[in-house]
This record gives sequence, C-alpha cells and structure tokens, in this order.
Amino acid sequence: MPAVNFYSPMLGDAQLRAVLQVAQRAMPPAGDPVPLRFSVGVSVKADSTSYPRDPAATPMWVDAVRRLQKDVIGDRVDELHLSRRRPSSAHVSSKTINGRAHARKLAIVDHHFEDKDRWLTTGYIDWIVGPASQRMPLEHVGRLADALIEILDRWYRAEAEALLDAPP
Repeated sequence: MPAVNFYSPMLGDAQLRAVLQVAQRAMPPAGDPVPLRFSVGVSVKADSTSYPRDPAATPMWVDAVRRLQKDVIGDRVDELHLSRRRPSSAHVSSKTINGRAHARKLAIVDHHFEDKDRWLTTGYIDWIVGPASQRMPLEHVGRLADALIEILDRWYRAEAEALLDAPP
C-alpha cells in the first residue's frame, strides 16, 4: 500500500512518528476514489514499559499525548482534520503479545483519559499512540499533509521543551 512515513529526531527515549496512507486495506479498483488519512503519535512498543500492567501507572506516552492535546490541537480538531474515532477493542487477545498489550493500553486509557478524549489514543499498538485524521480524497492530500506537518512540528517543539524543563 502506498504510504509516506515520518520520523522525528529522538526525544530522549521516544520519537514522534506518522504515516500518511491509503485509508483502507487494499487499493481501490482503477478509477475509484482513493481515500487517504494519517496517523500521528509518539513511539511505543508492545511491552510493559509502554503498557504497564498497573493502569494507574503513567507511561511516557500519556503525558506526550496530553501535551499534543493542550499545546498543539486545542480547539482545532476540525481545522486539523482529526477524527474523533476512538480506539477499538477488537484487537484485544490474551493469545498474542500485541493483544495483551492492547488490553493494557485500553485499561491505561480508561484510567487517564476522559471518554470524550479517547480519540487521542488510537494508533498502532507496537508503533505509535496518537490520533488519526479524517478520511479525505486523494485530491485533498495537500490539506492532510499541511495538517500533519503542522502537528508534527508543533508537537516536536512541545516535547523538546518538556525535555528541557524536566528535572535531571
């Protein structure tokens, strides 16, 4: 599937990442509209550091997503073409590493985020936690790219500032 991946320089042990991609599992037939979307987030792994067993624990992505919400998105959800789609529980499974991590992630989200803010915590269980955009036709790729670059730029600055302000 066609996609463009974005990686920030490292921010301590984390990195901001994004993907601008076709918004479905397969390419549409020739001549059909091509829907696009992006996902943007902070790096995670499907492990107990990113997703501790104790949902009251605060993994670093929780604070990073809060800074994204406060310092970057604010009340500009629609202007930045962000979707309010919430993370799914469809991938929870006790049989796989990713499935177990997904269950722990949802418990952490339940503990740290109000129901109305859960959309900030979508992503890919072993790659990023963050929001996704609305689907838009290929003809609007420029709008999606502009919004994504603005989010990445402003979020990177917020995370770099937070690192500088962190106690040694």
